Amino acid sequence: MFALTYVSMAEQHFEEEDIHELETQACSRNQQLSVTGYLNYKKGKFLQYLEGEEKVVLDLMEAIDQDPRHRVLRTMYLPDIEERRFKDCYMRYWTHEELVQIKMDDMIEGVLLKMSERIYGEELLRNRVLQIVTRMAKFHKLHPQASR
Repeated sequence: MFALTYVSMAEQHFEEEDIHELETQACSRNQQLSVTGYLNYKKGKFLQYLEGEEKVVLDLMEAIDQDPRHRVLRTMYLPDIEERRFKDCYMRYWTHEELVQIKMDDMIEGVLLKMSERIYGEELLRNRVLQIVTRMAKFHKLHPQASR
């Protein structure tokens, strides 16, 4: 199983209803592709985690990268995983309140955008992101009703 995460900057204004519409569309598409993951949006930045078959996820990421509604700032490819972290969750939108509840509201964005690979090394950054994703997956398992 292959996974990646990315941060992007919105090129237009998104209201909460726009994000929910985006979530619904992504959920439908990802279910057809057998891709699972989550989405977060805060202050004009998207953060998304995707997992699935490598070629499918890479093709999806290429399409995401071409979407004119945002500009991808950084993508991090994660090591192969044995099983999905977000099983049956084709696209979960994490609200800011949910992330605050589990003390994760700025963590991934901070790691991906603020920590330098030159200073910390790619392996350390990847391990930090994996720790955060794993923590979010544990929360998701305890609160699956939010899945789509």
